[in-house]
Amino acid sequence: MIGKMIVVDLTNVRTPLGARQTVAAAFGVPLGQEFTWDLLRPLVRDAVHTAAPNHMRVCGLPKLGVVLPEEATMFRSFLRDLRSWLPSLDIRIVLHD
Repeated sequence: MIGKMIVVDLTNVRTPLGARQTVAAAFGVPLGQEFTWDLLRPLVRDAVHTAAPNHMRVCGLPKLGVVLPEEATMFRSFLRDLRSWLPSLDIRIVLHD
């Protein structure tokens, strides 16, 4: 079950799969498979409709943009989708850890 606050910490992510698994774990999606962003989106959508969070904090996005720029772009696209599913979700991105 998802709590009222979700923290996605991408600070130490080094692989594309690691980024997706970090997001999946934050939303309570079981990690027994390899995720693509297209596969992960509906799984997260189902999870947030079951128990919608109020707040989300994202750490390490600037670092992810340097280490894995394509994953950072896909994650930002995911955040836009998340915002459309949950317009009242307060998303905060930590710029400096």
